[in-house]
Formats: sequence, C-alpha cells, structure tokens
Amino acid sequence: MAGKAKDILLNLKEPFVRDGHLTADGSFAASDIYTKPYAAPVAKKTVYGVYIRLTELAFMPMFYNLNNTATLQVTNDLLLTSRPLFRNRFGEYFVRAVVLEYLEGRVLTDTVVSMAFLLEADQDNLIIVDSIWRTHIGDNGALGNHVIREDGFLVHGERISHSGYC
Repeated sequence: MAGKAKDILLNLKEPFVRDGHLTADGSFAASDIYTKPYAAPVAKKTVYGVYIRLTELAFMPMFYNLNNTATLQVTNDLLLTSRPLFRNRFGEYFVRAVVLEYLEGRVLTDTVVSMAFLLEADQDNLIIVDSIWRTHIGDNGALGNHVIREDGFLVHGERISHSGYC
C-alpha cells in the first residue's frame, strides 16, 4: 500500500466508510476512493427549505446525531405537525418533508431546525409555503409541542438537495 493511500485509510473513520459515504476496493489506492453524490441539483420551484427557531428547546450535542433517540422524538413531533399542514394545502402535489439538521441557536434556550419540503413544481409555491408558516405560527405560536415566535422562521427555495431526499 502506498504511503499516501495508507495515511488516508488510517484517517478514515470506520462509520464514515461503513455508512457508504466512501468506499474503497481491495487494492486501496488514492485513485480507488469514490464519493457518493451528496447534493444533486433539483428542478426549480420544487424544494423549499425552512429554518425554524424553537425558542424553548435548548440545543443539546446529541442533536448532531439525527438517529439519536431524543433527536428522533423531536423530529417525529415536527414532522407529525408539519406534514398535515402541507398535505392539506398541496394534496397530491406534496411529496415529502424531512428534517435536515439541528443547529445551535444564538441563546442557550434556542435550537434552530432546518427542514425541507419537496413539492411538485409551481410558480406560486414559495408564496404558499411562506403563507402556510405565517398562518400556522400566527394562529398557534407553536409547531407541535415547540414554541415558535412569529418571526422565528425563514423560508427559502433550494437549488440543490441531498441526493437521498429527491
């Protein structure tokens, strides 16, 4: 095994290789490493992201792991509440909702959640998605069990998305 290739192999974390982010064939050399596509371009006006600031959920380091039990409970609550909002408005044109990541808020009691919604293409989607959030947050002040202020979300169109979600 060549020196550089051996150094690369030693620096790879086992879960990273096991989960399929990187694969190497039997003769392992630097040229044998292939990456799976992380992001893929998406059709315009189909994927919309939203950042939601949960004001009474303190960020915990376990939120970095989306498969952690506590993280899955929060994710489940958010998806069970947000999917019906989109399903009721878009019907069969709503495809999927996913939680992409959890981020630390500006204060200790805040957690920011990044979510994405996949819809059939339409020129009015951004306006409709924004109005769904404004109406729901304005009426309820919460998403599931999580308090959100009226200015606690930001909707944006996505140009690329994780290849596993599209």
